[in-house]
Amino acid sequence: MPIATTYNTGTASIANVGTSVTGQGTSWLTSGLQAGDLFWAAGLAVRIASVNSNTSLTLAYGWPGTTRATDTYEVRFTPDATRILAAARELIDMLGNGNVASIAALTSAANKVPYYTGAGASALADFKLKGRDIVNTADMAALLAKLGPVFGGPAPQPVNAEVGMTDGNFDGINVGGVYSITGTWSNGYAGASGSAYTGMLVVYARSFSNHYVQVYYRNNGDVWMRFTGASGGTSWPNAWFKINPQMVGTVAQSSGVATGAIVERGSNANGEYVRFADGTQICWGSITITPVANTPTSGSVTFPASFTSAIKSAQVTANTSAIGTAVLGVSFGSLTNTGMDVFTYRVSTTLTGCNWTVIGRWF
Repeated sequence: MPIATTYNTGTASIANVGTSVTGQGTSWLTSGLQAGDLFWAAGLAVRIASVNSNTSLTLAYGWPGTTRATDTYEVRFTPDATRILAAARELIDMLGNGNVASIAALTSAANKVPYYTGAGASALADFKLKGRDIVNTADMAALLAKLGPVFGGPAPQPVNAEVGMTDGNFDGINVGGVYSITGTWSNGYAGASGSAYTGMLVVYARSFSNHYVQVYYRNNGDVWMRFTGASGGTSWPNAWFKINPQMVGTVAQSSGVATGAIVERGSNANGEYVRFADGTQICWGSITITPVANTPTSGSVTFPASFTSAIKSAQVTANTSAIGTAVLGVSFGSLTNTGMDVFTYRVSTTLTGCNWTVIGRWF
């Protein structure tokens, strides 16, 4: 049986300068039409760019003839030898640009992979077992499993992390990761001005770019934290706070932020006191006064720990069971941040004990 050289079953429609050909009663795809065959009608021919279906062709360029509607046509098959020559010419043109030749000039070696260093220039890079293993992972879960301890390596300084950050300002560290901190930095827990820091900074960043957390691990074991909801972590309006304070010890503060223990308790010859990390301070003690009969008599009290702001409360009570009879009253006066006077009023000169309590703030 002779080999068919044309196909003309059905009719075809094509608009002037159009490239879309629609067939009626055609079976172009199943009949073996291919890109490179010629669509012919009324003495004109245009190369077919693609065969889309049994009833759809796309021409390589616009139809030069008049519009044809459900009209006769013919597709002339291009010989395979012609197709092969055209494909070979295209391949030769691609090979001649130097890209393939530059790779061919390399000397292959174990655990190496070629890559382009520029137009028509190639080199070899290491591609060892672990790298191939990572590339071969199917999804993120598998990739994390291959990576193992993600925090296992030494943490870089922000400037060396290759994520576009510089050292010296905590406000500018907004890319999630672990970083080594050293030298002078501003906007840390010690305040806005530059201070010396030595430690590690962990930055957590939400994928929606609307929540960032910085946790700073100081080299003495202290841990500080702050957070922001600013888009992109571009500003940090919330203050640092210590997240591992000592429960009982010496309280301290920096710029109004507690930096020491939660509770401090102490005593001395003047009495006892307790300080809290929020700034609250309570002092208490006792004093013995020898009164002048029927005359207010005072004794001076020095607080065991000084207050640094207005005292909120002071109270004095007589240490006797005869309040209102033998002791007519007790009170205080001349109240300062470091002490006060305690008064007693009694009908006799009997030695009188008074207990006092003062509440205020240590910062």
